[in-house]
Amino acid sequence: MKFGKTFESYLTTEWRQQYMNYTELKEMIREAVNEAPSSKDAPLSVILEYFENFEGNFFAACHEELTRVQDFYAQKLAEARRKVYTMEIQLNASQSLPNQRSPNTRSLGLACSEFYLSLIMLQNFQSLNYTAFRKICKKYDKNFKSVKGAQWFEENVSQAPFAKDQELKSMIIKVEELYTLHLTNGDRAKAMAKLRVPPMGERLPPSQVFLAGVVLGLFIVSAVIILISLYFIRDKLDLIDVFVRLYRGPIASGLASFLFALNVYVWQSKGINHVLIFNIDLRNHMQATSFLEFASTMSFISTMSMILFIHHKEFEVNDPHYFPMICIVLPLLLLINPIRIMNRPARMWILRVIGRIFAAPFYGVIFPDFWLADQFTSMTLCMVDYFEIVRFYIRYFRNSDNAFEFEPDYWITVVRVLPPWFRLAQCLRRYYDNKFKYRDHLLNAIKYGIGIIVITFSCVVMETSRK
Repeated sequence: MKFGKTFESYLTTEWRQQYMNYTELKEMIREAVNEAPSSKDAPLSVILEYFENFEGNFFAACHEELTRVQDFYAQKLAEARRKVYTMEIQLNASQSLPNQRSPNTRSLGLACSEFYLSLIMLQNFQSLNYTAFRKICKKYDKNFKSVKGAQWFEENVSQAPFAKDQELKSMIIKVEELYTLHLTNGDRAKAMAKLRVPPMGERLPPSQVFLAGVVLGLFIVSAVIILISLYFIRDKLDLIDVFVRLYRGPIASGLASFLFALNVYVWQSKGINHVLIFNIDLRNHMQATSFLEFASTMSFISTMSMILFIHHKEFEVNDPHYFPMICIVLPLLLLINPIRIMNRPARMWILRVIGRIFAAPFYGVIFPDFWLADQFTSMTLCMVDYFEIVRFYIRYFRNSDNAFEFEPDYWITVVRVLPPWFRLAQCLRRYYDNKFKYRDHLLNAIKYGIGIIVITFSCVVMETSRK
């Protein structure tokens, strides 16, 4: 892989603006070579003047980039010095506590782990920029048959304070020793397992990419089969009506999963650090390929259930109405499965966020909470569809006469009220946490409260009009 692409894939996205602009400097060299006057059309003095002017402009741009990199590195290094000093004091003080497993000690462990991660990110910043300056100077010398690039690098970059990483390395070692001594009782292997940081720019295993492609292909093929099958049974309106009612929710949730995978891909390609925004552990976050694999797997399960539903007679099954249960039961079991398989950290993270959404008035609200609650608000119809599926099976197993009636009732109103209630509770909690200062949260709460009133009165109007 060319260094330009390596540079882009390895950089820390929230610090993107602080890295040296390798692409711009590379483009300067390319344009200078392409626009250079030809020896056939211009005298030697003009050619020499052109290259002298470019040399001055190029190294001035390099110096500007170096200054920005150096200033940012010095700032972060000064912050790291203060944090190491403070952390050492806090960890030493925690040793005097009678209960070393106190919440304060656990929070210190988390803070230490996050600080260690920031030091590794700073080390990556230093190494990547140093390599980028060396590469661009080498490219300058190669294109202009010069040694000025190497000279500038030795005189400016090699002697720059940011090029010397001994202090940063010593701080990394210091944090490792503090964590080992105070938080793992001297067990260095356990400490390093907790502090482990995945390699920057770590590539996905080819097997995972292959598996995602295979499952996506299976889903596409099965979706095409369903469309063809629906065309041939278009006259069976009763079967199609039940099919749509029972599978509309899984279809909508599958589409939402694909759109979220696309979102993650766009965020990563455009340098939006969703890991930081969503407060996700950098050591255990999912890539866009993992989301695509999940969306494809869930959608493939749903499409196979649909095929069994439509062609139940070919499979010698008399009652096809059991097949849609697969779309509810299997994903639910996979989500709550406690075994450490199939991205257990991600599944537990989702369950924790959902739990905080339901308990919004009693817990502080962070970005993932109200983001997911907003998604629920947008997918109210999908939630109603899932409720209708559950209600259908309750009636169906009881042999109720109205099992195949998908009419709205009071419980559907409750389901429709839940998403705006979640957001209302979250807004009120945020208004409370901000000491009643920010009226935006209160106005948002009023907005969602009005939405609840509208839904409630629409239910009253619906019921009175029936009578």
